[in-house]
Amino acid sequence: MVGMNLEFQGTSASGLLWALLVGVTVVLCVWGAMRLIRGRVRSGVISFAAAAGPAVFLPALLIDGGLLWARRDWRAGRTSILAGAVFGIVACLLAAWAAAAGMDGATWVALLGLHIATAVAVIYSGVYTHLGVRRLSALTALRFLAILVLLGLLFKPVLVFPLDADAHKPLLPIVVDRSASMATADQPALPNRHAQAIQMLQSQRQRLGKYFRPRWLAFGTEATAAKSLGDLQKLSPTGTAADGTDIAAGLREARQLAGENRPAGIVLISDGINNAADSPITQSARGGTAVYAVGVGSQTATAGGIANRELLSVDVPFEAAVGNVTELTVKVRVTRFANADGEVRLYAGDGKTPVATEKIWTPANDATVTAKLKWTPQLTAASSDKPVRRLRVVVKPNALEVNKDDNAAEVHVLITDPKIRVLYVEGTMRPEYKFLRRLLDTDPNVQFLGMVRVAKNRFWSQGSIDGRKLAALPARDEDFKMFDVIILGDLDRSFLSRDQLSRLRKFVSDGGGLLMLGGRNSFGPGGYAGTEVAAILPVAVKGRSDRQVASEFSPRLTALGQSHPIFRGITGYFPGPGGRQPDAKLAKLPPLRGCVMVGRAKPAAAILAIHPTIRVETGPLVVLAVQPFGAGRCGAFTADTTWQWYLPTRAMGQDSPYGRFWGQMIRWLAGAEAKTREAGAAAVLRVSDSYFYLGSGELKLLGRIQDADGQPAVKARVRCEIFSDNAGKSSNAVAKISLSSTAGRGLYRGQWRPAAAGRYTVKLTAVDPGGKTLGTDSLTITVIRQNTEKQKLARDDNLLRRIAKVSGGQFADLAALPDLLDNIIDRRKTRAGPPPQAKSRRLYNFPILFILFVALLTSEWLLRRSWNMQ
Repeated sequence: MVGMNLEFQGTSASGLLWALLVGVTVVLCVWGAMRLIRGRVRSGVISFAAAAGPAVFLPALLIDGGLLWARRDWRAGRTSILAGAVFGIVACLLAAWAAAAGMDGATWVALLGLHIATAVAVIYSGVYTHLGVRRLSALTALRFLAILVLLGLLFKPVLVFPLDADAHKPLLPIVVDRSASMATADQPALPNRHAQAIQMLQSQRQRLGKYFRPRWLAFGTEATAAKSLGDLQKLSPTGTAADGTDIAAGLREARQLAGENRPAGIVLISDGINNAADSPITQSARGGTAVYAVGVGSQTATAGGIANRELLSVDVPFEAAVGNVTELTVKVRVTRFANADGEVRLYAGDGKTPVATEKIWTPANDATVTAKLKWTPQLTAASSDKPVRRLRVVVKPNALEVNKDDNAAEVHVLITDPKIRVLYVEGTMRPEYKFLRRLLDTDPNVQFLGMVRVAKNRFWSQGSIDGRKLAALPARDEDFKMFDVIILGDLDRSFLSRDQLSRLRKFVSDGGGLLMLGGRNSFGPGGYAGTEVAAILPVAVKGRSDRQVASEFSPRLTALGQSHPIFRGITGYFPGPGGRQPDAKLAKLPPLRGCVMVGRAKPAAAILAIHPTIRVETGPLVVLAVQPFGAGRCGAFTADTTWQWYLPTRAMGQDSPYGRFWGQMIRWLAGAEAKTREAGAAAVLRVSDSYFYLGSGELKLLGRIQDADGQPAVKARVRCEIFSDNAGKSSNAVAKISLSSTAGRGLYRGQWRPAAAGRYTVKLTAVDPGGKTLGTDSLTITVIRQNTEKQKLARDDNLLRRIAKVSGGQFADLAALPDLLDNIIDRRKTRAGPPPQAKSRRLYNFPILFILFVALLTSEWLLRRSWNMQ
């Protein structure tokens, strides 16, 4: 019950009220006219003012008092002013009542009472002025009270305590499914299931409020109460709360919300895709409350029907060279976006403008599409000291997507600035070229261009330098300036003109590097004796009659060779001075299959390796010698089958003796310590999934580690620590994973099985055998629970019907919700008794009021008799 009202049972017609008001007004006017006729001007004016109402009467009293006060009639003036003040207070109280309660019956009755009291006071003051204020007030009060009692007998006032307008309405819990399956748009032109349910409830809001006290709830993995339909709409089918459907939890919460009040029923709006352990049928049968199940969604929807674009993978090389185009291959799973345009974007670092974009499109409702993004890394002032760059790949979200968290991934790339530009010229397509080209192509600090003679004077060009290719052998100084190192393989001198040979000498003198390899058409057998090239080589070149040594051998290092940068870290694979044999703990290298006979080494040459058995006039046959020439460097390597070293140690990658020999050879020839900005020590982390489903297996961890020389670190200790972002400021790792070396290429692999959903930071740390940190890297991943909502999308009418049946309720389609509400209303009217009545208290008692009325009139008569009044 709220508040109370004053009502009158004596008469409900307003005629009596108006008759009394008019009657009192007429009496005052007649009385005023009579007073004017008798020459009582002041009394007559006051009477007419009282008849006009409070707005005129109050100023008239105050003016009258002022005039009397001005004429020094202090007593009469004080009486008028005092009467005006009392009347003003009563009138203000009545006006406040009217403003708060409105001009209802009680207000008009109070106004009538004030009008009668005014009339009594005016008439009595005109007739009995000689009595004085006290006697006059007593008679006036008795007469007013008698009239007030008479009004009570006529109108019979009653205090009514009305019931709350909604108190008689039954509760009606309305439970709406907010699980992820409710985000399904069964047809492209329609809103999703959840939106349809909300729209239907909004259309029925007025009827629900008229007949029921609705209580709003939403449920997914758990039930949540909402204060209003607007708040219920905000509980959308997204987030972790939407990862499952627990219908039983929604029904249980609805009954708890109703408490001891017996609801008219429970309205359940769902697609019926229950995937919780608790049985909704058992829960529906409890409590004796009818459940009205309302089905929403298509009965034929197929799994995977939630509109989504999921970024599956990003394939990009671990290294990217500055100024060179790097291609990223992105795979995206597209669901229910047939014939809809999409876009994949690539961002560098924290940049807000994409550096590359690619459109995606598919005619199918469920397909995996591939996008190719091309990116050219550049050196900037902000990035020049950061060898690892962060790239973000983002699939542009669509407004219809329920889950936008799986639209992005982050990958890290090691940026190299290769300034060792190598030209390798071969006269024949021999194995040495094949394996050496493959090695140099994978060196992050080398740009490679190969030229192989395929017919007469025709050469096949492979690779490019800063995007530039050559159609023929270098012939101009501008052509030679493209390179830092030139390797001449099995190429006869006849393919080079005198001018080209002269320019080649100038190329070395100006700071370039030159290496001649052994072969049937190199050195003396190739006709280089007496040429400009022979003049700069570190060994004497004889004529074409020099023979080719065809017997197998293993080169022996000299004392200079053991300490030279070209053999750094690999001397143990070769025999050395003083009869030293190769290290037995290391892989045995196959012998080379021959070499070219050359003459003595020149005075400035450094002999690094010799033939173990063949001697020339000045000593052992030179296998490898180097020397400076002008500002550049030259080398002569008389063997030609080093590719055999690759085969038994290929698992070691660039850390193999073959890889290190050639890598260090190229760097020495180029003066790499002065010319090349090595990538240096670095660590790059990759994860198999940035968005990982809990329970779907193991997350793959991959690290690419590089040592201080820019070479793959094959003996590093690599560990990943995983930190949970849900742990707040806690610095404790939830897991520590050691990564194992893979194929000796600086790659390290590991795996981690997450135990709980959440957001995690994976931090990789790599240290060398001495404990020095080579690099760190970190990535953030999101682990979510498996969303079983996507495994089934067809509406389960069978379950919804059973839920309704066991509780005595009904099942209906969402479109039939208005008819279902009609049934609930009719059922409620049939079962409910008469509506509760408002409580009241009478403010009158006929015998008592009659006795009081007689007593008041008798008291007035006795006073008048005692005061000798007629």
